[in-house]
Amino acid sequence: MGFLRTVSLATLLVFTLSVGSIDGATLNVKNNCPNTVWAAAAPGGGKRLDRDWPVYMPCWYQRYWVVFCP
Repeated sequence: MGFLRTVSLATLLVFTLSVGSIDGATLNVKNNCPNTVWAAAAPGGGKRLDRDWPVYMPCWYQRYWVVFCP
């Protein structure tokens, strides 16, 4: 029983440390369209998309969408 408890605690410790070290990701959005493209993000609003737009996404859930405006 002591061995099982030690293994369980070690597994929990490794899981806790790995979850605490998760970082976000950086996406590079590229505009290949000759027309104006507006990128929107929730939360945070949006902006006119230039040729390249680096977007940092934290670990938590976000939603991004792009709308074509002729």
